[in-house]
Amino acid sequence: MSVLLGAQATAGLNVALLGLNWAGVPAGTYEIGASDQPVNPIRQVATTGFELAKTTTTNAQLAAALRQFEGKNTVLMAESVRDRRFAILARGTRAEIGKISDQTLTELLVTMNLPRNISNGKVEDRAVKGALKTFDLGSNPVTIVPVTLESHLPAGFDRPNQPALVSPFEASAFAAVFGLELPTGEEWEIAAGDLRDPKYLNEEELRRVAHLQPANTTADVGTKDPNSLGIYDMLGNVWAVMANLLPGSVYRELRGGSWVNDPDCVRAVFRLNDHPADWYVNVGFRLVRPQHSLNGVMIFQARIPIFKEIGSVPEGSPDWSPWFCPLKRRTEERFAPPVARNPEKKGERYRRGFYLEEQCPFNRENS
Repeated sequence: MSVLLGAQATAGLNVALLGLNWAGVPAGTYEIGASDQPVNPIRQVATTGFELAKTTTTNAQLAAALRQFEGKNTVLMAESVRDRRFAILARGTRAEIGKISDQTLTELLVTMNLPRNISNGKVEDRAVKGALKTFDLGSNPVTIVPVTLESHLPAGFDRPNQPALVSPFEASAFAAVFGLELPTGEEWEIAAGDLRDPKYLNEEELRRVAHLQPANTTADVGTKDPNSLGIYDMLGNVWAVMANLLPGSVYRELRGGSWVNDPDCVRAVFRLNDHPADWYVNVGFRLVRPQHSLNGVMIFQARIPIFKEIGSVPEGSPDWSPWFCPLKRRTEERFAPPVARNPEKKGERYRRGFYLEEQCPFNRENS
């Protein structure tokens, strides 16, 4: 079989086989943010309602998806820079995706009402740091990203019901292949619901709902108490990848804290970020079931205005790694560094959270 192009790339894939369970988030206007969070100030947001997966995506659910792919587990994903929406242009083996010509790529973009003349060549010639160049399409530039979906199973993180470990690119591709989405930071915080209550600043209350330090690995999902909407593990265990960038940053937003966090850094109002091509042993993802149909044409139209935000988020937010907030000052190497998917990327970026002495920027004791 050859590479699957356009609609063929997602045809026949069945999201029902993944075993996802959904919780409804009611329509309404919600207060989010906190007075002590400069990158997440208090503001009102309105939503028409949505459905969020009750648990973080697990190793078993990722494995169920990979079985459906039948070896064609590399996708060519188009990312709308403006709308933070994602479409699957092609699916095949890594070698098949690498051989897609610029002419074919142009034809695929044309089918999405985005004509573009691209010079002769093929995908593998222009892949740099996990993504091709950004194509300037006027008000809505598009990044073409080859993404290989695979299980990352370091020792201690390989149980079926532990969270699947992914990069933001992988999380986005997984969602797009099955016609799903990632939540925005606003959606996530709305769904956190009662976890925004100040009572969760109390460590005993926090540990009822969150898996955090001291811990040596992630916990199986759903082993802590759910929030008021019946959603599990919104705090702790793994950071959740969002669809949007952190305001003022070029990196993707993360929410929720993780198993490496101390209690003072596991809060529903925290917003962190990280490079979209990096994966860590404390980053996973949770899916949203959209209320509207998704396909390769709609994806680059303006996102349906689920939210009306009242207030603003300040620009110039710092680029924090998911390791920088979680760790108080430490000198010992407490954890083994995660395995880098791309051997060329082995270096400080993948190890810095374990080796550098960093303070949690939100811990007033150490600031």
